[in-house]
Formats: sequence, structure tokens, C-alpha cells
Amino acid sequence: KMRVLFVLSSMVLMANAFAPSLNSMSSFQRAASSLKGMKSVRSQRVAPSAKLDAIFFDCDGVLAETERDGHRIALNMAMKEKGLKVGNQDMKVDEKGYGELLSIGRGRLRLIEFWKKNRWDQMDIQLATEIYTRSKVIFNELVEAGKIPLRPGVNYIVDEAIAAGVKLAVCSNADDKAVERVVALMGKERASHVRIFASSSIKHTKPDPEVYEVAMKALGVNPSDCVAIEDSLAGLNAAQTAGIACIVCPSCYTAGAADYHHAELVVKGLNELDLDSIIQQAHSTQFQLSGANS
Repeated sequence: KMRVLFVLSSMVLMANAFAPSLNSMSSFQRAASSLKGMKSVRSQRVAPSAKLDAIFFDCDGVLAETERDGHRIALNMAMKEKGLKVGNQDMKVDEKGYGELLSIGRGRLRLIEFWKKNRWDQMDIQLATEIYTRSKVIFNELVEAGKIPLRPGVNYIVDEAIAAGVKLAVCSNADDKAVERVVALMGKERASHVRIFASSSIKHTKPDPEVYEVAMKALGVNPSDCVAIEDSLAGLNAAQTAGIACIVCPSCYTAGAADYHHAELVVKGLNELDLDSIIQQAHSTQFQLSGANS
């Protein structure tokens, strides 16, 4: 009996001695299982972001600050050529003043309004038409001369998209030729990868979604696999009405001009974005149709 008790006691002691090792092994296995679980969760989160077929840019205000650095400068140059004066000074529209004019129609209507605000008594619709027509020519010359810079981050996004095989397009209300000149600022190689859908492609301008619908049909892509980058509420509504997730990057004139909380993402500059962050927005679960709530 004593021998049996001794053997049993020895077995208990040995079991206790190895218990920490067994417990450690169990902890390791649990940790391993946990790591597998974490990897699985990460994979599930990242997997949807692998699908992005196209990025759509607006032109004015997104690719470049064309209103401030182009159209405003061109208008001032055209007025100077005509010899327009306020006192002894050349008539000019400053940055703030031009921003206020953007809410007023287009072209000569803006010029008439500017003259009214400055109480210029030599207003004439024919003169306004001539200046506006001349300013468009000057604008194109400024773009071709490289006087209007692209916004920081544009070329980086374009390069990443091209490398990843993501289709690129510009969807704009503007004149086709004007858009082509802005896109050309990217350089010949980049520009060759960018399709343009502008005024000649559509009957209805933004906030109507037509330009996006035309672009998606031409590129053969679905709205759920695209992202638009806009700078205005009209552009945001156009993209989301077409079913496309939209990132808003306000221009100097649209920052603070509207509520963009319905956008999937709002950034101060395109240099805050890369392809990965854009892809994530294409599959955002927070998508809402801003047109239905604005």
C-alpha cells in the first residue's frame, strides 16, 4: 500500500510540475487563435477596397484653381486692353470680389454685375460681350503657357491610378477645349490616360447627374466601383445622384460656401489623398444621397 501511495504521489507531483508548461501551451494556442482571428477581420475589412474601376475629377476648382488663377486674371487683362479705368487706376476684380461674382450666371452677366457694384456708368452689353469673349482667349493662352498650376496632389493621384489600372476621367460642365488644356498640364503621358466628358457630351449640367451617367456608360463601369472628386455642392449632388461616392475638396471659392456633410469624405487638399484612401470611399457604408436631403 505504501508503494502504491508513493507512486500516486509521484504522479501528482509530476503533473503539477508540468502544469505551467501545459497552461503555457494552452495560452499560446489561444494567442495563435486570436491572431488568426485578427488577420481574418483585417482581411474582411480590406477585401472590399480592392475594387475600384474609375476615378472622376471635376475640372474647375478640383484640378486647378482656374477661377481665381485663370478666369479672374484673364478678365482683368481683357478690361485693361479695353482701357477701362476707375479713376486713374486700371479696373480690376480682386480675389474676394470675383468669388462674389461666381454666384451670378456666367460670362458677361458677371461683368455687368461687377460694373453695377462699382457704380461704373459706362456699362454696355456689347462692351461686356467683347471683354468676355476676349477673356476666354486670354484664359486659354494662360493655360497653354502653364501660368495656371495644378492643385497639389493631382499628379500623384493620377500616377497611382494609372499604375493600378484604374480608369480616369474628367466630368465637367465647362467647354471641352478648356478642359483639355487644363488636363494637358498633367503632361502628355498622364493626359493620354484621362477621358474628358464636358459640355459637348451633355444636355444638362450639374447638379444633374447626366455627365456622370455618360462617363460610366462610355467607360463600362458601375457606380459602386467609382469615386468622384468634386469641389462644390452641385458637383456633389450630381455624383451622388448618379450613385457614385464623392470626395469633396473645396476650392478657394467653395470652401465654407455650402454644407458638404453628405460627402463620403471632405479634405482640404488633394495632397491629403492617395489611391488607398480613395478606394475606401468607393465602398463607404455611410453613403447618402445628398440631393434627397439638401
